Amino acid sequence: MIRSRDVVFNEKVMYKDRNTQVSEPEEPEYFGPNDVSENRVLEPVNQNDEEQGEPECYDEAYQGKDASKWELAMKDEMKSLISNQTWELAKLPEGKKALQNKWVFRIKEEHDGSKRYKARLVVKGFQQIEGIDYSEIFSPVVKLTTIRLVLSIVAAKGLYLEQLDEKTAFLHRDLEEEIYMQQPEGFAEDGKEELVCRLTKSLYSLKQASRQWYKKFDGFMQGNGYLRCNADHCCYFKKVKSSFIIG
Repeated sequence: MIRSRDVVFNEKVMYKDRNTQVSEPEEPEYFGPNDVSENRVLEPVNQNDEEQGEPECYDEAYQGKDASKWELAMKDEMKSLISNQTWELAKLPEGKKALQNKWVFRIKEEHDGSKRYKARLVVKGFQQIEGIDYSEIFSPVVKLTTIRLVLSIVAAKGLYLEQLDEKTAFLHRDLEEEIYMQQPEGFAEDGKEELVCRLTKSLYSLKQASRQWYKKFDGFMQGNGYLRCNADHCCYFKKVKSSFIIG
């Protein structure tokens, strides 16, 4: 069943004048099944003519005209995962359950107008069990007031401002729990399909991923002489001779 409603806007009468001025709205034009002539033939939409969007799953990524681009994006993601030694293949221990995963596809708009195809492997973290697969998950998030304050200081004192994005940030922190995951779809190692991935590094969508990344970042900043702000644990300060750095 499809329920719909047609609304006609009367743009000739102001709302405040609705009681003093009457104007009949134009009757909308409707097309019935017998009103379609040779000049009104409706052509079916050809999906190949439309720009393909972001795939919802692995199979869909390989069925579209951008399959080669998504394949390169997945291989690039796998290269990052392997180079960071995110997991090691092992037999699933008795009593343990391997988490499922999925590919997430995004098209990023670059500053020059070009498009970058990005694929990310994420764990289905909702399958994790508290007390077994994770314990603490809290991670501080920078406050908007802190960002505004830092930007105002930069503007008032004419400081140098730089913004960066850490690639594969969550992959830089070791896991404290013993977690197993199925091999990524389409990238199971030949001859070892029965093995699973024993995660050694935090992976996207794990419940403790954000916390593990913050602990890694906090340790790095304080290890390099930065002081953590008491009012916002995501803000750091360091004096450098007669100047200073806010991070």
